[in-house]
This record gives sequence, C-alpha cells and structure tokens, in this order.
Amino acid sequence: RVVIEYIPAPLSGLPIKKAVIKPDSLVEMCTELSTTYKYKFVSLQGSGKVVIYSGPNYISKDTLNVNFSLSSGSKVTLKSKADSQQNKASRLVDGLTDDKPFYDSRWVGVSGNEIELELDLGDEQAFTSVKLHQYDEKKNHIYPASILEVEISNDGKKFEAVKPLNLISSDRSLILRTQEKTARYIRIKAKNTIADKDAKIYLDEISVD
Repeated sequence: RVVIEYIPAPLSGLPIKKAVIKPDSLVEMCTELSTTYKYKFVSLQGSGKVVIYSGPNYISKDTLNVNFSLSSGSKVTLKSKADSQQNKASRLVDGLTDDKPFYDSRWVGVSGNEIELELDLGDEQAFTSVKLHQYDEKKNHIYPASILEVEISNDGKKFEAVKPLNLISSDRSLILRTQEKTARYIRIKAKNTIADKDAKIYLDEISVD
C-alpha cells in the first residue's frame, strides 16, 4: 500500500488531497498516477506536486512535479524506436515531471536526432500550445530538441501542419505556441541539428494546453 498526496500550486484554491492505493510497483503507480487522481479527485486540475509515501510506516518519501493538461492520460504512440524497453510511451502523458538522471525509468529516449509520436486526445479539443519537457546532458550524448513540428487531424488520417506563432526554449522545455486549434489527433516531431553519431533525445512529458 502506498499513500499519495497531491499538493496544488500556491493560490490555486485547491485543497491538499490524499489517497491510499495498492500498485503492483511504484513504477506502475507513477505511470498511471494521473488516471488514478482523475478518478479519486474530480476537482484535480492544473499544476502542483505529488508526494509519494511508501515503505514501512510510510517513511520513504519522493516528490514529483505534476501538471495535468489536455494530453494527460491520452493515448500516445511512439513512432520512433525507444532507446530502452523500459521506456513506456504512456509516461509521456502521465502529468509527472522530475529532474532525475536520464537513466531513471521516467524518461523516454530515442537514438538519433529526431523523435516522432502521435497523441489521441479521445475527442476534439481546443488548444494553443504544445510543450515538451526534455533532458540535456551532452556528456552522455543527450541533446534537447530545438525544432518542433506539429500536425493535427480530426479523423487520424488527414493531417495538416500547425503554423507556430513562436517557439520558446526555456530551461528544459520547448514550447510551440499557435493560434487556437481544435483537433483530436496531434502528431509531433521534435528534432535537433547536432552533428553527433551517438546523439539521443530524451523526454518525460508532453503537455497540450
């Protein structure tokens, strides 16, 4: 049994929430945490922190950043080959981000200079931004993407390119902002132009807002 506690962002007006769940493992819990919270706490929204208490008498504690968006809990298909079998694409839409090393199971990495994936939001949603949370550690040949291309579709077959208003690179984030678009399916290509035969791209969250 594991106790999870949601601490909302300051001034959000949302209360701290707690729940006890029985995951098969902490990794599985983290992977499906957004779905768990949506089920347990209907009022959950926006950003905050998740504190996980586990172990004997719940003395082990781990804190993760959480930011639920339109893409949280959606179906995600990784078109690029994952760098490791433990890199489950579902972790890209679980609402959780952290600053742990790239070999932590939260990160999804691919070899090469490009990562491609597709989101199915379940129904048509209006949005104005697509954000990637990515890793940057040049000594291990992991480089952040500097190019972000987005295509949208309502039937999953015919896609059209989204024209960006701007592309913002900040800290570990790459954000494409656009005029309001409505779509069910979102195809994302993130690239860098690094001349390194061992180059990799690592992400741990995609947010659509």
